[in-house]
Amino acid sequence: MRSVFITYQTKPERAAENRALISDVFAELEAVQPEKLRYLVLDFEDGRFVHYAVVPTDPAANPLQQLGAFQRFSSGSGDRQVTKPAVQTPRLVGNYRMLLGA
Repeated sequence: MRSVFITYQTKPERAAENRALISDVFAELEAVQPEKLRYLVLDFEDGRFVHYAVVPTDPAANPLQQLGAFQRFSSGSGDRQVTKPAVQTPRLVGNYRMLLGA
């Protein structure tokens, strides 16, 4: 498993659309309930979004990539964004009741 931290900023007029597409992803996740995935998204008032996911090391085994809702979210995402997504792999320094099993 690997951790991925992604940040970007949306265009002000497209933030609600981005939020709705992400909500669709979580609705599908709730229905499918993939085992090998932990995922959260934070939305800030200025249009910034932060995604944090723990996914299988093999990208082909990433359950997110297989969801129709995630494919719709990813399609045209560049048109909704002011900044390109910055993808980073974080290192855990400390965890107090925030991340289960970490």
